[in-house]
Amino acid sequence: MANFARDLYMESNPDTEVAKVPPFTIKELSLSGAYVQKDLDKYKDENGWKGADDSDKTLASKLRRPEDHADGSVALEPQRIRTFEIQYNVG
Repeated sequence: MANFARDLYMESNPDTEVAKVPPFTIKELSLSGAYVQKDLDKYKDENGWKGADDSDKTLASKLRRPEDHADGSVALEPQRIRTFEIQYNVG
């Protein structure tokens, strides 16, 4: 994602040198862009729906999303849409 953010800035500001790309922050948002995904996931874990048959663990409840890599690489999977916000800290 960091490489994408840097390339996006360079494409949008062609007169900028690579060394002068301002620092930036990247946040994953919910699909609607209204919530930070990390906060939404925490809320879902803490306030999960309880159903009459929740004691029966199905395959769907065992599926896990792939983890993103520590170096900033994003793990993608088929048919999944992810939304990110890139904020450039231009002083």
